[in-house]
Amino acid sequence: MASREVSTMIKQGFISDPPLSFSPSRTASLSKPPISSPPPSPNDSTRSRRSNPTLLDMISDEHNRETRRYQDEPRRKYHARVAKILADFKNGVGAGDAKLTLVGRDGHRATMDVHKKVLSEKSKFFMEKMKSRRENGVSQPHIVECDDVETYVETVVLMYCDDLKNKLIGENVFKVLALLKVSSAIEFEEGIKSCLEYLEAAPWSEEEEQTVVSCIEKLDLAGSTANSVLERVSVSSTSKVQPMTSS
Repeated sequence: MASREVSTMIKQGFISDPPLSFSPSRTASLSKPPISSPPPSPNDSTRSRRSNPTLLDMISDEHNRETRRYQDEPRRKYHARVAKILADFKNGVGAGDAKLTLVGRDGHRATMDVHKKVLSEKSKFFMEKMKSRRENGVSQPHIVECDDVETYVETVVLMYCDDLKNKLIGENVFKVLALLKVSSAIEFEEGIKSCLEYLEAAPWSEEEEQTVVSCIEKLDLAGSTANSVLERVSVSSTSKVQPMTSS
């Protein structure tokens, strides 16, 4: 039927107006608010700064790198000193028949080529440790939780020295006290004796004197040399007391 005829029939009442129809999808799309994009996350802004760093960002990054290098420098120097001591020791004594592993509280690890005979003869601690490990089928000694790996390495080196007194010449009081502590811990009698003899003869400052007394008393060292060191402190303290004079 032609559209003009249909229009005429609608006007004359023969055909009712067609109802308006809505599709669900169209209704939903009209009722829903517009979807906005999410705000950029902090990570997005960080990535944006990294891809397009400003001058301030570059200065800040360089400052952080310099700070880390500054903080790590003492540790690098410490590790370098230990590595040099180990290299010089290995060149001097050659390959050993055991590997001594020393692990510090900070996780720093050092391994030394040592000779079981030397360590067993010089140190009661190592003699017992090697005997125990041999019975358990393990021959490689190790010490963990070291306060200072460098001092332990240096003390082991002293076990190979024929003249310990000469080896200690030039060392400061605090270094010798550190060696004394380790020598006492591993029961290295020659090391203990040499350190005490050095302390007995070496000049002290007042600060060093207090440290010497505190260290020896804590270690509870027996023997005439330890007593001589403490007696020297006693005499030094007495001489500082000025007698009162009557006018």
